[in-house]
Amino acid sequence: MTTLRWTVAAVLLVFAAFAVQPDAEATPLGDIGQLDKILQIIQAGGVNATGSFHFLNYDIQVQFVITFLSIKSIDIRHATVQDIYDAILIYIRLYVTVDRGNGDVPECDVITVQFILQFLEVQEANRNGNFYFYGYLIQTQFIIEIVKIQNSSVEALTISELYYILVVYIGHEIDTSGNEPRPCEVEIESLKIVREELKVQGCNASGAIVIEDHLILFEYIVSVLHIRNTSVNSVTTEELWVIIQLAIEFQNQSNCSETLDQKILSFFLNVTSDTEVIDSSVLVVNGTRITIKCIITELDLKIDSSGKYDTSGVTAEILIQAIFEIETRSKGPTTTT
Repeated sequence: MTTLRWTVAAVLLVFAAFAVQPDAEATPLGDIGQLDKILQIIQAGGVNATGSFHFLNYDIQVQFVITFLSIKSIDIRHATVQDIYDAILIYIRLYVTVDRGNGDVPECDVITVQFILQFLEVQEANRNGNFYFYGYLIQTQFIIEIVKIQNSSVEALTISELYYILVVYIGHEIDTSGNEPRPCEVEIESLKIVREELKVQGCNASGAIVIEDHLILFEYIVSVLHIRNTSVNSVTTEELWVIIQLAIEFQNQSNCSETLDQKILSFFLNVTSDTEVIDSSVLVVNGTRITIKCIITELDLKIDSSGKYDTSGVTAEILIQAIFEIETRSKGPTTTT
């Protein structure tokens, strides 16, 4: 996904936006009547209000105004005409500096998400605050935790990554623009297997899914569900798909040079070195459930003097071939030992 790059001027504009006082620019007297009507409409719709309005020759997104007010800690019910005007000015400043042609984020949301991103970067001390996005009160701590489990930082976030995080938080599908990929039949089968594994294994689920040439650990999925306060027993395949797409986005943005085969090998070696999870751990590939014990049997691994399986001779090529053989022999969407 294309990363939006800010110019120095744009950054300075937004930094100034957070420092601006409510009365920094007086509201034009001739526009007070129109602004008052806009304010009434927004207050009537509350935080769930959507759509746009035309002002100063620009189409202003209502959602941006709501997000702006919440970031400024202004209750919509008590907002003034001046508050609305301040939000409009910031929107226009961003409108002329931000690239809105990013296909990863719907055009109507680009400016709002960029404003949130800059808020997270600039307001270091207020990261425990909240803000509204499409009627949902977003906890910035959620964003921080998501970033942590991706071994990244808020400062390194792109607008696309932040948008995906927001989407995961509110539980909506990523495909708001109609362009994002949908799971194919085989991927749906894989998602169903993961869902059932999470129900059976619970919060300590051990395993991974290979999807879209990426390896996603169950541990990651459980972490995101925990942050979202979603039970592993009630997660849907749609939610799993969104979470997995988020993980794929982060992996695509990373500089990791490790190939998929190497990642699968690392996963296998980690699991076989932990006797507590060997019996329950699984690998989901192309709609097929493959237990680690089944792979161990296929490779004819023996237990060494340390009480663990001797994997010294297992290479990525040997492991992938074994997985392929198991998958080929499977007669249905799942295999068991």
